[in-house]
Amino acid sequence: RNPARHLAVVQMGLALLAGFGLDSLLFSTAEAQSTQRVKNSREKLRALRVSSVNVFRWRVAGIMLACTVVLTAGLTPIDVSDSLATLPQRVIRGVVWFLAAVLALILVLQLVRAKRSRGALVLLLGVIALDLVLYAQPLLYMGREPGHLDYLTADQFPDNPRYMVAFHEEESRESVKLLHAEDSGIPILNVYSSILPERAVEASNLLAGRPAETYLENHIELFEIARPDLLDMFGVRWLLVEPDTPIYADPSLRLVRETAGIGVYENPDALPLVRLVPEWTVVADGAASIEWLEEPGHDYAAEAVIEGDPPSVECPIYDGPAIDTVTRFDLEGGDIHITAMTAGPRLLVVNQTYVDGWRAWVGAGAGNTSGDSATVYPAYHRWLGVLLPCEGTYEVHLQYLPHSLQWGAVISLVTVIGIALAVGWMILRR
Repeated sequence: RNPARHLAVVQMGLALLAGFGLDSLLFSTAEAQSTQRVKNSREKLRALRVSSVNVFRWRVAGIMLACTVVLTAGLTPIDVSDSLATLPQRVIRGVVWFLAAVLALILVLQLVRAKRSRGALVLLLGVIALDLVLYAQPLLYMGREPGHLDYLTADQFPDNPRYMVAFHEEESRESVKLLHAEDSGIPILNVYSSILPERAVEASNLLAGRPAETYLENHIELFEIARPDLLDMFGVRWLLVEPDTPIYADPSLRLVRETAGIGVYENPDALPLVRLVPEWTVVADGAASIEWLEEPGHDYAAEAVIEGDPPSVECPIYDGPAIDTVTRFDLEGGDIHITAMTAGPRLLVVNQTYVDGWRAWVGAGAGNTSGDSATVYPAYHRWLGVLLPCEGTYEVHLQYLPHSLQWGAVISLVTVIGIALAVGWMILRR
């Protein structure tokens, strides 16, 4: 909500550099001008004294003005109905805050260098303390309950993390706390995040009965469950509902327990987060996959939709057992390891949101364990899909490694090497 407070650590370093640099520049300029204008040593001393007093007053006035701007910018709330609509106002306020804080630190540092007094040091520490307090203030004054909830722990939900948990939020007093809850390793459908992939929002909008293109600020809301079949496809096995809150009419949904004022309902028809699908429809793009999802009546356990152009593969003879099963599913951050046995061509579906950067390697147990690179397709518009083209046993490794991270690592490495070479060259010359 307050972009500038995240720059506090950066602006401290910038202010130190800028303060010393500007102070040196001003001192050199003032010294040159004094030498040209003042010939007599007595007049020069008097002029420097007058100039020093004036500069001191201007610096103190500048510090007070800058601190006033910082306080005003930091403590004035913005009514946020739509983050995009208030973005220009927030950016302007952040820039003003940043510049005022830098100015205050520069002027204080100049005073400390010019007058090495206890008062100047106190002023410096006061400005730094002010900036740090304003940085921490939004974190300390949240006005809501702590995020961790005792009933959201992994041992409360069997077969975790093979299924998802969702919150029914219509007029819910607990919804804010639920959205901010620490999930303790539980896959949660309704996520609260400043950045949500469009695919996640669009598919979840269909579940809640909204048009797919509906924009939701910062989170996925589940006010209504208009498509119980999509709830099954999303892998939502548990639904958290407050007492006296209406839920959708589904005879298969049953109340498991009530804890901490929350009713836990189980959806026994939920599909696991990793599954093998025998049939799939290939479409050209995301718009076509959304249209496919909008059509009711699909059997999501037996059919899927993917985007792309999968190649045809000739399968070797396989003498192993012809069964469909997932025997291993390990999820660690951006790495997923899966062992699957298939009775024929299958689409491996993993309920992780599809974004650019997911890569896959597939090693088939029937004579090929090298882990060949494989394509990750958008499945059901939102999830990850990997084709297992033949009957057999597969070891699948999925990894999230976006190009931005790779480029950032390269740039950082080149920068570190460049700095090391420059320092080494300076040492050798010295």
